[in-house]
Amino acid sequence: MSLREASGGDAGGVLSATVDVLSAVVSLWVVFALPLAVGNGLLGNPLSTWVVERVLFVLAITGAYPFVAGYWPLPKLTDFALASVISAFGLSSLIGVSLFASGRSGLPSESPLSTAIAVAVVLVSFAVAALYVRHRERSHAANAGDDADGH
Repeated sequence: MSLREASGGDAGGVLSATVDVLSAVVSLWVVFALPLAVGNGLLGNPLSTWVVERVLFVLAITGAYPFVAGYWPLPKLTDFALASVISAFGLSSLIGVSLFASGRSGLPSESPLSTAIAVAVVLVSFAVAALYVRHRERSHAANAGDDADGH
């Protein structure tokens, strides 16, 4: 349920609708940013940072409509975005700590290994996020089926 649905459509509805739009835009920005950056890097950075930022802006703004209009579930999008960011940071931290522990200062920037690791971080973080959203969906569905006694 979005904040707008919970507010009942009064003056607070304008604020909650604005929060819904911002939530959708930021979540979509997060979801598109990492794959677009890694893909641009894999192609040798044919797009400048300015172009990448404008593409992200257009994708986030235009993609937000179905979530804000109520066709697609906004809470699932925000859960997915948050889970993907947390898992990407976690994976990157684990990789950094393991490189530090092995005595290396980092990966060479032009190494195929660094490219493979960047792609793996994106894929694994999105897979973890999808599993998290699916788990939350199932646990909410199971809890909705409980009666007053918790059965």
